[in-house]
Amino acid sequence: MTTLLSADLQTELTARAAKDPEFAAQLMSDPKGTLSSFINMDLPSDLEVLIHQESDNNLHIVLPAFDAPQKPDMDIADDEILAGCTWGANCQSSIG
Repeated sequence: MTTLLSADLQTELTARAAKDPEFAAQLMSDPKGTLSSFINMDLPSDLEVLIHQESDNNLHIVLPAFDAPQKPDMDIADDEILAGCTWGANCQSSIG
């Protein structure tokens, strides 16, 4: 499995957006440009960046890209699972 955004970078983005409402608004309105500026790197033109903000009544679960199609009966070790979810307006809890 691969992921385009490291857990550390995800944490940094989330923390910055939580502390800086202007940054959060920029991230929502121009996710690709804001991310590009945040990491100080040009992103590929064919890369689409989507931002989803949770609320008290919706939950977003993000799965990483899988290297190969997964078979329903395939066993995946716990340490191979990179996906996680968060909930609550302040992201107080997470599962990973």
